[in-house]
Amino acid sequence: TPLLLHHESAAVRERALGAIGAVRRDIAGQWLPQIRRLLADPDPRVRAGAVGAIGAISNEDAASLSRPLLADADPRIRVTAAVTLAGSVRPGDAAAARDALEALAAAPEPGIRRDVAAAVRQIPDPRVRQLLVPLLYDASPDVADEAMESVRACGAADFVFVPALISLLRSRTLKGRAREVLAGYG
Repeated sequence: TPLLLHHESAAVRERALGAIGAVRRDIAGQWLPQIRRLLADPDPRVRAGAVGAIGAISNEDAASLSRPLLADADPRIRVTAAVTLAGSVRPGDAAAARDALEALAAAPEPGIRRDVAAAVRQIPDPRVRQLLVPLLYDASPDVADEAMESVRACGAADFVFVPALISLLRSRTLKGRAREVLAGYG
């Protein structure tokens, strides 16, 4: 039912978007306005699911659908488009995604920087992960905490974050979280 697209749980909304591929296109097409609304959802997984669902309904690949979204006025939609394009096989898409995320990481609003920190964990490209280093030092504790969560999700194979994490041990508000992430490195 399309009512699940309005559910309070992000996991339910994400699963509902994933199930849309099993619905006939003519029926699912009626849900497009609700699905497009989810492109600005607070949860990045729901936004990615919305891109996939729109692509399935319109029989378009996610990268083709996401290219114009890099210029959208809503920064959340631009973050989602960048995550989608980062996995594209087309050579210019990954560079465009990196550029968009880099610009958004410098945004004055902490919520946008936090979204970028969360999005980076979904992209395996080490050049994109470098964006986490300045976000670890962000003035907003929420942004720095989200960046540490992304570093933790990246795993212990990338030691580029260790100096930043060690320096965060001096921060009263972030030292506990930094210690946890460092412990994950062994």
